[in-house]
Amino acid sequence: MLLAFFRLIGKIFFREIVIEGREHLPASGPVILAPNHPNDLLDPLLTLFFSPPLRLRHIAKSTLFHVPVIGAVLRRMKAIPVLRRKEAEGPVDYTSFFDECVGALEKGDSIVIFPEGGSTEAPFIGPLKTGAARMFFLARERGIDVPIIPVGINYEEGSIFRSSVLLSVAPPVDTGRAVALHASDAPAAIQELTSTLHETLGMHVF
Repeated sequence: MLLAFFRLIGKIFFREIVIEGREHLPASGPVILAPNHPNDLLDPLLTLFFSPPLRLRHIAKSTLFHVPVIGAVLRRMKAIPVLRRKEAEGPVDYTSFFDECVGALEKGDSIVIFPEGGSTEAPFIGPLKTGAARMFFLARERGIDVPIIPVGINYEEGSIFRSSVLLSVAPPVDTGRAVALHASDAPAAIQELTSTLHETLGMHVF
């Protein structure tokens, strides 16, 4: 019911929502979806057009869960909170966060993670955090084969009412080199995979 409501809002707000590359999405999860993040509110809403067939769990900054109404909606949608380092008062242990993410993947859910770590209206991809890559390797350790699929969110005229938007779904990220490197140098493998994700996502943002 809630999913249908938000999809309706998307259809009302945008004149046209075009999805290219839908064939790159599997018929079911788990999948790690990695979109760029030009708009705080609209980007998560647009990813809902991939569900069904995918059962989506969104990563959302933990501070949003304390906001009335928004927090209730996030909990209803089973979003996963993450405490960002810049909002923490000291070191952050992400063990439980990644455990919840990998547990969701293990159940066949798909994770939506914005790898830039925050919203930016810049017409290019900013530096990426390593969360998607770390999640990928932790899933592999549990025997979960999960693709990372970048999604370019391209607004025709920014986030203007009744404008159009193009969602450009990329082929799954080539993880071969990073996987080969991981056995000997895990941190370098995470950086390698993050770099490959950045390159692939950049080709789908216009």
